[in-house]
Amino acid sequence: MVDREQSVPNTPYLKTVYRHGPYPALDASALGAAVQAAYAQPLPAGGQVVSGSAVISQTGARSLQIDQGSQNAILNWQSFSIGAGHSVAFQQPSASAVALNRVLGNNAS
Repeated sequence: MVDREQSVPNTPYLKTVYRHGPYPALDASALGAAVQAAYAQPLPAGGQVVSGSAVISQTGARSLQIDQGSQNAILNWQSFSIGAGHSVAFQQPSASAVALNRVLGNNAS
């Protein structure tokens, strides 16, 4: 593996390290995208209402809607990521309504 170090202009304390190993086509951005694709989902998953009243429904391929029927609701999720071009909408009964969303899964959102 060959390392090459370069200072960032006007910032002598910052350096960029370039590594060229046995897999030069697999750079950090490709690896990051692969890891993200493996763990991130385009919409929240595993939603379950544990307190209060709410209905979770997928309103299209790229959208999820939560219709909250009570003033307070608690929802547990296995993951809560929103991918590019996707949307999540909370419809609540009033401006003072509260929804607590807990993400309990092991993967980062």
